[in-house]
Amino acid sequence: MQFIKHTDHWLAASNTINTAFKEIGDFENWMKTMEFDCRSINAATRNIHQE
Repeated sequence: MQFIKHTDHWLAASNTINTAFKEIGDFENWMKTMEFDCRSINAATRNIHQE
């Protein structure tokens, strides 16, 4: 019974860690997308300003 408790605890902890890593990866992808969009807007604004 003690082993089952410890195993359940470790499984829950590892699932929490996996979820956190997934969320970090999602945030990183969102930030990369935002950076690309900002660079695109900046380039478009510069092109308009130069004309």
